[in-house]
Amino acid sequence: MARRNSSEESDQEFEAFRQQISRVLDIMSFSQPYSCSNLWHPSTDVYETDGAVIVKTEIAGVKLDDFNISFVDQVLTIQGTRIDTEAKLNYHCLEIPYGNFQVRILIQGLYDIDHITVNYENGYLYVLLPKSKKQDASISQIDS
Repeated sequence: MARRNSSEESDQEFEAFRQQISRVLDIMSFSQPYSCSNLWHPSTDVYETDGAVIVKTEIAGVKLDDFNISFVDQVLTIQGTRIDTEAKLNYHCLEIPYGNFQVRILIQGLYDIDHITVNYENGYLYVLLPKSKKQDASISQIDS
């Protein structure tokens, strides 16, 4: 008769599996593992319309001019720093991340690099990459 794992053993096996999946997703999304840096990674959606790929990043509390956005070799990079400007003496709950952040996303396809647009509203940063019939030369910086 097979021995059943204890609840603790099952929890440990599940945690090891979760960590493996997390590492695979980090590699696939080009993000840096949390343990290797102080970067945090805002939640990001990537979706496609007939004419463009749109990247929507949830990042309230950062001025549009403080984002550093680039698209090089089909990798969109969004980075910056969110600073906590409020002085707090006694914390009750700390869930909002501050400090340096980065999002790196591989976006394969042909895009009109000269017409990439950036919009920031209601705490969401939108980067719109218009589709093209031919690949423009890569650029290193996108004006936000």
